[in-house]
Amino acid sequence: MAELAEWWPVGAVFGVKEPSIRSLRNDSYYIRVESAADLVRLYPSSPLLHDVRFRSTVRHPLEGKSVDGLKAAGNKAFKERRWAAAKEAYEWALDSLPSSTEPSPSSLAPTLYSNLALTLVRLDLPASALRAANAGLALLADSPSDPLRLKLLYRSSLALYALERFTEALSRLDALLGADPASADALALQSRCRARLAEHESGPSPSTLRSLFLSTRQTLAAQKPLSTPDIANYLSPSLSIRPLPGRGNGLIALRPIKRGELLMCLKPLAWAGRVGAPMREEEGRLRYTAGLSLWTEQQDPWGVVECMSEVLWRLGMEGKEGREWKEVGELWAGEELGRKGAEADDLPSRVEGIVTFNGFHLEDVSSPSPEIAETDLFHAPTALYPRHASALNHSCVPNVSYTFLSTLFILHARTDIEEGEELVDSYVDAAEELEGREGKMRGHGFVCGCELCEEERSIGAEGRRRRQELVERAKKISEEDLANPGVQERLAAFVAQLEATYSSSLPPRLRPALYVPLRLLSQSFALSSPSTGSLDSIRTELRALAVLGARFEGDEGKEKMVTPPLLRDMDGVLSALWIAREWKKLGSGDKSRHWVALARDVEAGQAGAEVSDLRYGEWAARQGLDLSAQES
Repeated sequence: MAELAEWWPVGAVFGVKEPSIRSLRNDSYYIRVESAADLVRLYPSSPLLHDVRFRSTVRHPLEGKSVDGLKAAGNKAFKERRWAAAKEAYEWALDSLPSSTEPSPSSLAPTLYSNLALTLVRLDLPASALRAANAGLALLADSPSDPLRLKLLYRSSLALYALERFTEALSRLDALLGADPASADALALQSRCRARLAEHESGPSPSTLRSLFLSTRQTLAAQKPLSTPDIANYLSPSLSIRPLPGRGNGLIALRPIKRGELLMCLKPLAWAGRVGAPMREEEGRLRYTAGLSLWTEQQDPWGVVECMSEVLWRLGMEGKEGREWKEVGELWAGEELGRKGAEADDLPSRVEGIVTFNGFHLEDVSSPSPEIAETDLFHAPTALYPRHASALNHSCVPNVSYTFLSTLFILHARTDIEEGEELVDSYVDAAEELEGREGKMRGHGFVCGCELCEEERSIGAEGRRRRQELVERAKKISEEDLANPGVQERLAAFVAQLEATYSSSLPPRLRPALYVPLRLLSQSFALSSPSTGSLDSIRTELRALAVLGARFEGDEGKEKMVTPPLLRDMDGVLSALWIAREWKKLGSGDKSRHWVALARDVEAGQAGAEVSDLRYGEWAARQGLDLSAQES
C-alpha cells in the first residue's frame, strides 16, 4: 500500500484523456478511466491547470518546495529505494525550473534528467529513461568532457540495453570510454552488450542454458520470486510468418530444420503470477483478482487479468517509444471471431483480446514439481511474448515443442521439418479425450483436423467412450497390483481390447490410448525379474513408444530412432531411460548407454539436449543410471 500511495500521492493532479462520466442513483457522478494510458500526471506549470481552482485544501507533500528542495527529496527517496517517490520529486523539480527555450547547461536540469533517468531504469521503464537521458545529453552537447555527460551516456546505455538496442548502447559506451577508458561500469556493460549481441545472432549457448536451469531451480526451491533472465531474444532466421488459407497467420520454415534445433528464445513482454511454489492461501486471498472476459464470456484467472493490467500499465507509462507499443500491437486480438469488445479504438478491450488469445500458461521445466494441482490452476501464471511465439498454430500432433525456463519461451524442433512446412505445437494435452480437447479449442474459434482428432471422430462417441473406459480401468491397477499373479494377462487383455478399437485395415501411427496399459505391462514384466532385467519389459516399452508415433530401426538394443515420439512430452524420455535401465540390469552396458543417448536425443526436441541430464538426472539415479555416461 505504501508503494501505491507513492504512485498516487494525496494532492497529486492527473489529467484523464478520455473520461467517461457515469451517474449514480443518488444524483452524484463518478469518472471512469478505461486505461492507464489515459492518465497523465499534471504538474503546476501545465497549461491545463491555468485558472483551475480546487475546493479541496489537501496539499501534496512536495507542494511549496524549491527546486533544490525537490531534488533533495528525490535523492532521499532514491537512497531509500522508493523509486516512484523519487520519480515524482525529480519530475516536479524539472517542471519547476524557469521556462526557457535554451536552458543553461550549468543549471540543475542536466543533473535532474540524469537522476530521473536512473530512477526510471530502476522502475523498469527504459523508454522513459532514454527520453530523460537524451534530454540531459542535449543540454550538454557543447560540453563533451563534462563528467555529468559521461554519467548520462552510461545511463542512456542502460536504457538502450533494456530495450535490446545493443548496437546503439555500444556506440554510446564507446564515446564514454573514449573519455574515461577505465570506467569499470562502462566496461562491464560493454561486455554484456557484446554477449547479448552474440545471443541475438546465434541463440544462447548450451552452457548458458544449463547455468540458467540450475539457478532457476535454486530460486524455485527457495520459493523466491523469479525475474526475467539477463539474456537476449533469439529468433531463428529460418522462420517466417505468413498468412495461411483458413488458419490466419502461421509460422513457416524457410529451409529444412533438423530435430532438436533451437528456433526461439524469447523474453516476455509482460507476465503476472507465481511460478513454481503454489500460492499460499493468505496470499491468494490478498492477490485474487478476476474479471469476466468479453471475448470468451468466461471468468478470467487472476494471472490473465494482471498480465493484461501490466500490459496496459506499460503502454501508458512508456508510450509509443516503448518496445511494447509495437510488439503488443502486432498480436492478434481475436477480431475475426466477431467477439464483443473488438473495437479497434478500445485499448483495454483490445489488450484483453490480445492476452486472451496470445497468453501462455507458464510451467517452468526446472521446477522440482512441474505439475500444478487442480486447485492452483486458477492462479496459474500467464505471460505474453512477441508475435512469433503467438504465430504458432495448433495441432495435437506437433512438429515443434515449446518449454519455459524461468520466464523464457524456448522453442525446439521436435521432428525434422521440411522447407515450406508449417510449424505447429499442441495447445492441449493430446492424451486427453477428444471432447476435452475440443472444449478447450472452442474458445480459440477453430476445430482441429489433425490425424489424431480425425481418427477419434471416426469411431464415434460410443467408440470413444469405450476406449476411455478401458484406459481408466487400466489406470486403476496400482503399483502393488503389478507384482500379483494374473495381472499381466489382465493388462494384455486391455491392450488387445484397445487395439480392436483401431482400424485393422489401415492402423493409425498414433494410438495414445494404448500407452498407459503398455507402460504398466512393461513395469509388471520388470517386477518379475527385479534384479536381472527383462527383455519382455524392453520390448513392451518399445511398443509403448511406437503408439506415441516413435519409429526405430536396427538391431535390438542398438536401434536408430527414425521418428521421435510425437505425443506426451516427458513420457518418451522416461520410456527410453526405462529401456536403458533394463539393458543395464541384463548386463549390457553398451546398449544401456545407447538408450541413454536416445533419451537425450528425444529430449533434444523438447526442452533441449543440453539440460537433459539436469532435468532427469535425479529420476535416473534412482534407477541406477548415470546420464553423464557417454555411448562407447
